[in-house]
Amino acid sequence: MPVLCRSHVRLRATAARALVPLLGLGCSDALGPSACLSGMSFVVGTGTQPTFDWRPACSVNGLTVRAVENPDEAIWSLGSPSTSNAVRPPIRYGTMPSGASGPGPAAALVTGSTYRLTLYVWLENPIPPSQQQVLDSVDFVP
Repeated sequence: MPVLCRSHVRLRATAARALVPLLGLGCSDALGPSACLSGMSFVVGTGTQPTFDWRPACSVNGLTVRAVENPDEAIWSLGSPSTSNAVRPPIRYGTMPSGASGPGPAAALVTGSTYRLTLYVWLENPIPPSQQQVLDSVDFVP
């Protein structure tokens, strides 16, 4: 049975929500990045190849999985081409979705270790610089 994890709302997401009118990410963007600027929740499947799902099911620029004990090194990541937000849930660990790319194969997850899934979003600002920002993250244990 999947484990439901309520995310901690990040300060960056709160700041981005305040900028929504400036970013051109209006309320009609039902599955774009503005849909996830508040109240995200995650569902992380069980096992060493879990499925990652998030609600609302908005599109993101990419994601990383890092061991919490070694947060400087991503053990698996994927992203959209250039500045698009084209990655949609659900995503299975180690499986590259159509249209996404990553630096290499996923490292094996170790049962009982803690990992952090982080979602990134590309924000188009009317005043440069546009940039990729952390949308939210959640810790999980396979």
